[in-house]
Amino acid sequence: MKLKIYILSTGTELTNGKSIDTNSAWIANELSNLGYPPTRITILPDKPDLIKLEISRIMQESGEKFIIMTGGLGATADDHTLNVVCEIAKKDTVTNEKAYEKLLYISEQRGKVYQDILPVSVRQTKVPIGSIVFENEVGLAPGFCLYLNEETQIAAFPGVPKEMKPMFERHFLPFFKKVYETREDTFFSRWIWGIGESIFQESFIKAHPDLFLNSDVEWGVSVKSGYLNVSFYCEDREKLDQTKKLLTNHFKDSISTENIFQEIHNLLIDTKATVSTAESCTGGLVGKLLTDLPGASSYYIGSIVAYQNNIKAEYLGVSISTLEQYGAVSPETAKEMAIGIQARFDTNYAISVTGIAGPSGGTREKKVGLVYIAIKSNQKEPEVFKYNFNLTREQFREYVANIALFHLYKQLEKDYY
Repeated sequence: MKLKIYILSTGTELTNGKSIDTNSAWIANELSNLGYPPTRITILPDKPDLIKLEISRIMQESGEKFIIMTGGLGATADDHTLNVVCEIAKKDTVTNEKAYEKLLYISEQRGKVYQDILPVSVRQTKVPIGSIVFENEVGLAPGFCLYLNEETQIAAFPGVPKEMKPMFERHFLPFFKKVYETREDTFFSRWIWGIGESIFQESFIKAHPDLFLNSDVEWGVSVKSGYLNVSFYCEDREKLDQTKKLLTNHFKDSISTENIFQEIHNLLIDTKATVSTAESCTGGLVGKLLTDLPGASSYYIGSIVAYQNNIKAEYLGVSISTLEQYGAVSPETAKEMAIGIQARFDTNYAISVTGIAGPSGGTREKKVGLVYIAIKSNQKEPEVFKYNFNLTREQFREYVANIALFHLYKQLEKDYY
């Protein structure tokens, strides 16, 4: 029987809407990529009775189970995870020496105020006796893992994402992979670009009812800006392979593996190619995305944000006749912007974007949401892509910037794969 994963995030700040639970989604993605998509995700307030009730309910379900908890490992009165888990497991606590030494050092550095509250703070250095301990390399409270009964394990992590994530990646995942065989062949995900969720379901899911509506192939869609993150899970490898082939064939011009942003970064570094950008309606957002990853200076040369026509003409070399005859938002202008920025910065690749972000500025012929994206590769003629997006100004700019990088990614694929 398949291992069941349950994710519990605790915190009254989550249940009252003051904070957003990002931990659960991140953990679910990490485990799904190993072939273990969670059975259920639950958010609970800082109430020990409710936390105990939920854990007890999971323990009563059939089969092998793994509970992953975040939150409630601090030293304040609303941190209940340790006490609840120890009560259920009938375990006493023990001080983790490494965490305690770190606490003493911090108290000495911060002075008398912190030394006075040491008897309270020491609580967050404790773990259940006999548990596997996960070191907290960023903060103080360690994580831990133990069996609650013969069929149920629980792993607890701090709720602060910057503490939880490295603990999960560096300590929990190696432990988990030793115990449970990774099942990447039961799961895959792809990014589908430039379409909405409803179109995806109508054109693909409903077109194959025997596979998705009357079968054991599980699927999910996460809507992003400019793309959908679609995922599929199935124990039957043959059906999963069939799904992968159908998806690739159906969306062959608009599909990518996950994280093209990282792949663009790696490809440009590996090939020593360079890129420049000329932007109008996106106001430099394409350049921002290209420089989000460290090391981008090795391939990203620079950008010209040319909002006004005189800047397009003077700095990008767009001809006045092109601007007068076709307008700033046109395939002709997008093409000349790409040619101009590539020539000025002497790069292998160039991206240009020109469009109408709105809410004003549209005409009957050129409505708000119209955009042209041009990609120029080395000595080739620029390729221009036209879109019409019915989005708010902010959504439009982010959507267009992401789509522009998708087209750069596709060009890099053509050139190097």
